[in-house]
Amino acid sequence: MKKMTSQDLFNAIRDKIIHGEIPPGESVKELDLVREFNVSRTPIREVLKKLETRGLLSYEKNKGMVVPILENQAIAELFVIREMLEGTAAALAAKYATDEEISILKDMVEEDMTRVDDAAMLARTNKLFHDTINHIAHNSYLLKFYSLLNESMLLLGKTSLTNPTRAQKTIKQHQEIVEAIEKRDADLAKTLAKEHVKSAYRARLRILLDREIQK
Repeated sequence: MKKMTSQDLFNAIRDKIIHGEIPPGESVKELDLVREFNVSRTPIREVLKKLETRGLLSYEKNKGMVVPILENQAIAELFVIREMLEGTAAALAAKYATDEEISILKDMVEEDMTRVDDAAMLARTNKLFHDTINHIAHNSYLLKFYSLLNESMLLLGKTSLTNPTRAQKTIKQHQEIVEAIEKRDADLAKTLAKEHVKSAYRARLRILLDREIQK
């Protein structure tokens, strides 16, 4: 069996967290991971520390490393930063994206119009759409900040795109953002992208409220 590299180990434990195998609030046991991946404690500790710096784990007294539960304030803070980054990315894309890159965005929106009833696929393509805009902004520093934020956003859990009305609205907003980028209207692209994030935040609050009501 091929020996796992540090990056392999990081990816494997990260996937367990973002896919819910280790749910929010649960401790991450070093010994369990040592046994599961057949490695020593040292690389496990290094990976857990790295995950902590990425915001995917937090240290709690008497519990050790724990997958954090995002409280309402933390979620609000994440969306504030996301609004800033997404708005900036859309504006930069309007200025610097190539015609070929914009054409790819347009194709992605058209394909998503056929997936309104497939929430799982839409969740993946929605992430890909936003990742693409951040890449075609052609700013390496923005991309680094976006990558770090994106990992924290993964802790939010269930997608809000299970609601067909929400899905349709999201795709429509994507279309409007792409149209602004194609017109090279940086100000409009930024405004639309920021409003899109605000809409996503409102949808997330609704999910949280419904969860509280059902308790």
